[in-house]
Amino acid sequence: MRRLENESDRSNRRAQTTIFHVWVYASNRFLEEEATRLDLPGIPALAAAAHAEDSCAQDVFCQMGRSLGIGARNVVNLLNPEAIVLSGER
Repeated sequence: MRRLENESDRSNRRAQTTIFHVWVYASNRFLEEEATRLDLPGIPALAAAAHAEDSCAQDVFCQMGRSLGIGARNVVNLLNPEAIVLSGER
C-alpha cells in the first residue's frame, strides 16, 4: 500500500531540490563549464565577455541569477528566515 506523503516529506523534498538547484546552477563549476562551452578560458573571461555585451555570456549569468532567486525564494517559503545573506569570493 502506498504511503501518503505528509507535509514534512514534501518540505524535505523541496529543500533537497532547492539545494541541488542552487548547487548546480549557482556555482563556480557551472560557470567554468559554461565558459568552456563558449570556448572561453575561464570565469574571468566569461565575466569580461558578459561586460562586453556578449549575449551568450550574459545568458549564463541570467540563468545563474534566476537559480539563486529560485533558491532564495524556496528557502524563504520553507524556513521563513529574517534575512538571507549572499556572499562569495568574487
